Amino acid sequence: EKSRKLIKIKMNEYHTEKFINQYEHISRLRLLTDEELSILKKKRNQFEVSVRSAKEPKAFIEYIKYEIALMKKFKQIEYEDEYDERALDKAMSLHIKEIFRSALKKFQGKRKIWEYYVSFVKQKFPNIVTTIYQEMLHFHHTKDDYIEAVRHEMSKGNYNVAISFLIQGISQEKDKDLVVLHIECSLQQAEEEKDEKVRENTLAQASKFYAKFLKSSKEVRVHVDLIQKIQKFEFAMSLQNDILTNMLRAFRERAEVWDVLARRHLDGLFYDENNEDQESEKNP
Repeated sequence: EKSRKLIKIKMNEYHTEKFINQYEHISRLRLLTDEELSILKKKRNQFEVSVRSAKEPKAFIEYIKYEIALMKKFKQIEYEDEYDERALDKAMSLHIKEIFRSALKKFQGKRKIWEYYVSFVKQKFPNIVTTIYQEMLHFHHTKDDYIEAVRHEMSKGNYNVAISFLIQGISQEKDKDLVVLHIECSLQQAEEEKDEKVRENTLAQASKFYAKFLKSSKEVRVHVDLIQKIQKFEFAMSLQNDILTNMLRAFRERAEVWDVLARRHLDGLFYDENNEDQESEKNP
């Protein structure tokens, strides 16, 4: 009974925050004088007119910047009741979110607006960031777009979502950096699950990805990047040794390869090339 009442109170608070009249709220708390409030209303009306006829996203961006600056100004005020601060911040955040949505309806091809929007929702609406990335990747799907989305999902532990983004990206871009990130992401997920069978299966799949997409690459940086990203996974040592052996065979004269080996040696990650050669002779 107590928990139901608490939920009801929280829901009422949420709806109050969502639907409060900003002007009445600002006036009641005396956050602005009557003259300042009148200027605010006039300024917003001017912005609304300008964005309706906007041919470029600049009008929306200026409107959003104005609203964010206003929201920050109100955040600096000391409120007697914390709820009043929360309610106004929520209402203004929703208002800014709607401006972003209107901007993206007209200018969905403008990558910069998506960049601003993602940054904003990460701060104010973290529960919808994944959805925003999914939308963005319909219109903007360069390698960097996928990497940004994947890194965010990995930081939140959403590995299945991250891998789905990577599969989507690899199917479109065939980019080696996305393959490297796919291998890192899958191994990281297996590492955290702490299930031996899962680790074995994941490692086998990662090895197939390496053999299919990366092993024959002539770009030494790809191999260096991969080995550096996965050397933290002890259960993936067999894959690391495969990569190192391949690097020594294909890029023996490159300083980057010996730099990798030296750094691994300092970290206690030793590699015996002779042992690899012996294994190859036993298993031709």
